[in-house]
Amino acid sequence: MTAIIDYGERPAYLLYQLEKLGVDQKFTSVESEILAADRIILPDCSDIKKALKRLHLLNLFSMLKMIQKPVLGIANGFSLMCENPHVPGTSGLAFFPLSLTLPLDSPPLPGKYSAKLCNSMMFIEAEELEGLYFEKLFKPSSDEFNAAVITGFNGIPAAYKKGNIMGVIFNPEYSGNAGNLILNSFLEI
Repeated sequence: MTAIIDYGERPAYLLYQLEKLGVDQKFTSVESEILAADRIILPDCSDIKKALKRLHLLNLFSMLKMIQKPVLGIANGFSLMCENPHVPGTSGLAFFPLSLTLPLDSPPLPGKYSAKLCNSMMFIEAEELEGLYFEKLFKPSSDEFNAAVITGFNGIPAAYKKGNIMGVIFNPEYSGNAGNLILNSFLEI
């Protein structure tokens, strides 16, 4: 079972897309259900501060920091996975020892872009993924965990990987076949 973390916003289209892929899933903020899951998804959210507050109020923050399961963070869900999310004055889960900022130069958003894969991202046998839907972009303090970079935009990261922990800046549920490929690759771990 895959647990999709509920921090107060229902990611309806992500849940729909996972259902279409035949994923046994549970949208939850219950600790025992999260611990029983095989893997965890931190979905996108509109307000990182509210999401972090909810994780703390539900006593999920510390539990998630110690989890040893595969985890996928999507967009702001990825930002939550970093030591210092892109929102000043917040501390994240520190799956990635990164500090995020917003890039000064970036392509127009929202938009669909291609990304070149590096470091065998999530066991995908491709060199480039096309049609990835971005609503936001982040600049990391290091490129150590870059798994994919946006094509033609000075190496702006699109995805990150560290062991069985993965983060994507784009929204795979709106990224067609490439997004489904990413989701399926994560679900096979």
